[in-house]
Amino acid sequence: DDISSPQYLALERIAESTLEIPGPDGNSFEEEVFVEKWAVMVFYFSTNGPAWAVDYITDNSALVCSWNEVVEGDSESEEEYNGFFCDSNDKIFYMNIVDKGLRGSLPTEMGLLTSMSFFSIARNDIVGTIPSEVSGWSNIAWLEVSYNLLSGTIPDWISSLSSLRV
Repeated sequence: DDISSPQYLALERIAESTLEIPGPDGNSFEEEVFVEKWAVMVFYFSTNGPAWAVDYITDNSALVCSWNEVVEGDSESEEEYNGFFCDSNDKIFYMNIVDKGLRGSLPTEMGLLTSMSFFSIARNDIVGTIPSEVSGWSNIAWLEVSYNLLSGTIPDWISSLSSLRV
């Protein structure tokens, strides 16, 4: 009911796009695309997306898989992949938004990004805790949240993420 909530703003932004909200008889791919886009948009509004140093969400009608940039490396460094990247099934598996001015908290909706294997939001101003809903990221191999303003202890469920390298 709160028209200023990240959830409401995300749904409003999606409603402005050409992405159709799947009905009860929609196919599962359409539903997955919608759910992932909604989760990313909730993350965007929860972390003050309009003020990010780089706004990856420039085309609201595009698939989330295109909300990214590849920065060419020089002779001493490799290419840098920033933003949101998808696997061959158009599922978000890679999210790298380091030092881009994110401010706010991680929403529980992040748990809906079930194919996540690389997640890095280091060097921002993220507050609060890591939501327990991301404990379902069974493929997560890289989870970087350093240099933020997170509070609390490392959650116990982190040890159950068998793909996570420590």
